[in-house]
Order: sequence, then C-alpha cells, then structure tokens
Amino acid sequence: KIEDLISSHPGVRTVTTKKGEHGLGIMILEGKHIELGRGIFISDIQKESPAEKSGLSVGDMILAVNKTKLIGADYELVRILLCFMFAIQ
Repeated sequence: KIEDLISSHPGVRTVTTKKGEHGLGIMILEGKHIELGRGIFISDIQKESPAEKSGLSVGDMILAVNKTKLIGADYELVRILLCFMFAIQ
C-alpha cells in the first residue's frame, strides 16, 4: 500500500501538479534505490515547469503516480503512464 510506504520513509512527500503546455517538464531514468530497489528517478527538470513549481528536484524517486505504485516499474511503463495523465499526484 502506498500510504504505508510514505509513512515508513522519512522525507517522502506528496506532490500534486498538472501538466503544462509542454508536459510536466521532467526527464526520467530507471535506476536503483538502496532500500527500495529498482525505480524511476528525475534526471532533469525544465526551468519554470510545473515540476519545478511543485517542488520536485533532480534525483527525486517517483514512488507513485495517482496511487499507482512505481517501485520496480521500468522506464517504458512509466513513460507511457506519464504521457496519458493530465493531473498528477
């Protein structure tokens, strides 16, 4: 359950944002977290993008999108998911 994951890791936060004219303004890559394992990380953020304005940072691990858990997800799955979401939490 994503709520359990959030409560068990200090520093985890919920960010809500909506895509702008050019998307969220992030680049992602597949990587590995020492405790959580394989996942998706933010590798770049465009200036003044919805992602930057919502407080996301390079290096942040995306744990879930709209309650869909992404731990263990691969790059292609997350790329498709992000393309079809308008509002992201």
